[in-house]
This record gives sequence, structure tokens and C-alpha cells, in this order.
Amino acid sequence: MSRDHIISFENHLYRVEKDLLPRPRPLERVTVRVLLDGSVHIYWKDKPLLVEEYKKPRQEDTASSLTT
Repeated sequence: MSRDHIISFENHLYRVEKDLLPRPRPLERVTVRVLLDGSVHIYWKDKPLLVEEYKKPRQEDTASSLTT
């Protein structure tokens, strides 16, 4: 778990819901399970975490928004 509550797993990023309390602290370990149907489930202290897939903004998008 990174400091901004993002989990990296197999080149995908997952962000822990902001409203989730309590939630794992930065650098704390979580468990990632991939089921046979391909779905990814993330657990902390044997309880499921609500996460959403996070896509980083591309450099081009951030640079163009600064110039306009």
C-alpha cells in the first residue's frame, strides 16, 4: 500500500475508497486474490477492501491542461 492509498498489482493500480474507515495505513500489507473468473479481490486483516481501478493521467493530458 502506497502513501496515497494505491495498491499496485500486475501492472494495475487500485485505489482504496476514501470513505473507508478504518483502512490500511501506508506501507501496510494487504492480500490480493485472483479468482478463477479473473476477478481481483483485495483483503486487509481478512476483510474485503472496497477498491476501484485507478488510471494515472497521462503526461500529455496534464501538460495540455496547463497550457490552455
